[in-house]
Amino acid sequence: YAAPADLNGFRLFRETNAFTSVDGLAPVAFVGAGATEGVVDGIDLDTDYYLGVAAVDVAGNSDSAVTGLMSRVDSVQPPPVAVTATPVGADGVDLSWNSYDTSSLFGLEGFDIFWQQSDFNDASLLTPYMTLGPDQMSVRIEGLDRSVDHYFAVVGYNRLGQYDPSVSTALWKDPFGGFIAAPLVIGTGGAPGAVYDIYRDIVVVSNAVLTIEPGVTLRFLPGTGLRVEEGALTALGTVFDPIVLTSAEASPAPGDWSGLYLGPDAGASELTHVWTLYGEGLQVDGCEPMADALSVLFNASAGLALDGDAILATSDMLAQFNAVGLQQSGNSQLVLANSIVVNNDTNALANGVNTISAPNLWWGSTNNLEVFAGIVGNVDHAPFLTTEPLLTPAADTYDGNHNVGAREVPMKYACRIAESMRVSEDSTFNGVFFEDFVSSNTVQLSEGGGSKTLYIQYRNVNGETNAPIVLPLTYITDGPTITAFNLVEGEV
Repeated sequence: YAAPADLNGFRLFRETNAFTSVDGLAPVAFVGAGATEGVVDGIDLDTDYYLGVAAVDVAGNSDSAVTGLMSRVDSVQPPPVAVTATPVGADGVDLSWNSYDTSSLFGLEGFDIFWQQSDFNDASLLTPYMTLGPDQMSVRIEGLDRSVDHYFAVVGYNRLGQYDPSVSTALWKDPFGGFIAAPLVIGTGGAPGAVYDIYRDIVVVSNAVLTIEPGVTLRFLPGTGLRVEEGALTALGTVFDPIVLTSAEASPAPGDWSGLYLGPDAGASELTHVWTLYGEGLQVDGCEPMADALSVLFNASAGLALDGDAILATSDMLAQFNAVGLQQSGNSQLVLANSIVVNNDTNALANGVNTISAPNLWWGSTNNLEVFAGIVGNVDHAPFLTTEPLLTPAADTYDGNHNVGAREVPMKYACRIAESMRVSEDSTFNGVFFEDFVSSNTVQLSEGGGSKTLYIQYRNVNGETNAPIVLPLTYITDGPTITAFNLVEGEV
């Protein structure tokens, strides 16, 4: 454009109808004489507009003969969306498409989320599970059925409803099953306990660590199990919050699931207060884990079986109602103390190179011949206990706080073979009789604040008792008292 010397600037026009003259038209913008371009606002998508420019001199004169040029900005059909699915907890998933570039997607209206239990590549005939706005690039979905696989896809659509139905799905599988190749925690989510059904084998590989938190119960469906092939299992239950591995059947029976297996590369595993029930027991093959206070009951084969070069030294074990209580094969070595091994078809079986070291156990009898009748192979069982020990007796306030503000104190108790119990502030239990064992109750303290001591004693079916547990408490009846203070004007 060859600008005249008296050029003042340019008027910009925008109309929805064609025009050849700007007479009677109102400009929508003005730019100075040095401009070679300008911006016209107020453009709606998918609408024909006619734009024109008229030069204006310093006196305000302008040639009205201007032909509008048609212009149009169309909505863009969004391209396919790549989505990722990240497991959250036991049954949640975070879907994300944060890398999806929307900067040039004129008319983007939102995103449809599709969710199916079988894979799909076309969303045209599906109903969206939910719809999100154009600025939301992630979403969390919870409450997934862990027994099936879930497939998710995200489809962007524009203001005209246009979209590309071709999709690539993101797969969510039960995080508590299959090959575990990265650290995984099966926890309670802050609750006192949690129960999870296990629908397929859990196999720890690639030096991963599987952590099971105290208070977790895993219920295995038939044929499934937990195998640590390469890595570690950290299952550190507590006396009050043990970890339970059991059958998912409504009427459980020995052998319902394939048990817990620790392979040759699982030696870093740690297990305390773990119950293994109604399966194939705990199998330690060629490794040396740390274990204590284990309970193995109702297993179809051995409650505890060692094979290969496995080494296990443990105590406070309870092995009952298994086909075999303890089994040692190959070049393995079991050292066991202060434990109960009773009521198994065979209490102990040593068919390997070494002798099971198991003195100071309760075998269910004080008669040496009866004890020996339940043992097969080389088992060093002498001296054996002549009374049944009460394994890992414990008691505490329910919240662990020993400073209490009320006479009624919630309590919790633990003792694996206790049948009855008694609680008193009198260490001689004068006039206090044994009652049925409970895992929790409320105890009333004597009147008057200050130091208190509770004594807790358990009794088993044979009448044996533990040395009373001593639990000191402080009963606080009044708040703090201010006896003197100094206050200067202006300090409050």
